[in-house]
Amino acid sequence: MKKAAMKQNRKNFAAAKNGVFKIAVCAALFSFLLFLYPQKSFAGELLLQVTPPSPSPGQQFTVEAVSLDFDMLRANFRWFLNNKEVASGIGKTKNVFVAGEIGTRATIRATAVTLKNVVFEGTVSMGVGDIDLLIHPLTSVMPLYRGSSLPTPESFVEIYAIPHIFSGGAKIAPQNLVYEWTFDERTLVNESGGGKNKIIASLNMLRNKDYLVSVTVSTRKGDVRASKEIVISLAEPYVLFYRMNPLTGLRRIAQTNFAISKNSSFTIKAVPYFIDLESLKTALTQWRAGGNIISAQKPTNNYSLGLKAPAEGIAETKFSFSVRDANKIFQEAENEFMIKEME
Repeated sequence: MKKAAMKQNRKNFAAAKNGVFKIAVCAALFSFLLFLYPQKSFAGELLLQVTPPSPSPGQQFTVEAVSLDFDMLRANFRWFLNNKEVASGIGKTKNVFVAGEIGTRATIRATAVTLKNVVFEGTVSMGVGDIDLLIHPLTSVMPLYRGSSLPTPESFVEIYAIPHIFSGGAKIAPQNLVYEWTFDERTLVNESGGGKNKIIASLNMLRNKDYLVSVTVSTRKGDVRASKEIVISLAEPYVLFYRMNPLTGLRRIAQTNFAISKNSSFTIKAVPYFIDLESLKTALTQWRAGGNIISAQKPTNNYSLGLKAPAEGIAETKFSFSVRDANKIFQEAENEFMIKEME
């Protein structure tokens, strides 16, 4: 019995010794593998900065990784767009992308592995939207004018933002978006906010000045946003003259020379272009013939001049017309035309 017990103990000791040896071998092998293939540890996040922050469809934009926790120039970077690797390299701290179509979403991820095999990672997700900006100067033009009115110094202009912002595949109504307006490098706090897609801006007295208007439109959560800017250039008011036909009304071709026969009569219409609409309500109008005032009224309907040639005929006479807002020095215009007798 004693011999059998001793024999069993020796077997158990040998098995235990063999097990310890196997564990030691495995530990040594694991340490060797760790030496050959060191494990990566995740240390923190990368800050990803997008420029411009709200690219339009098809526009290039740059994403840059920023961190003060490691030597970025010696780290190995990998860049992913919607989980697909698109670029990599040592010290590649930025990459250029192209925004997709309106309503699409881009998720950009960057990883950086340092020399000590520490991993930093950052992700930014952005929806692609767009904005149409419409400019409506509140200045005068002739009836049925085919062009657009133009802004002038000391006039007003309406600016409309028409956003194309999507969430979950559906377009968001303009009144459900947040608008941030800037005009001439000034933030318009009172004009900004939810549903405020229109502003009315006052233009100052500086000629040859351009105004930069920008708007950023975003969802209430701020997860989708778009920006757009436009430059407003100023014009100068002027006056053109048109002959009135008693049957067909205003002729569409402006003239500076008119012919009249003996004993005939016709009417000339002065049309101010790009005068502030509010200024027209109080402006002083004045007609002159040969330098002498023949008609002056304030503020209304003195834009037509009836002419009748005398029986003895006329040679040639210079007429002029002016319109002026006494309170706005740049809201004025003047022009002249000639009347000549036709045989």
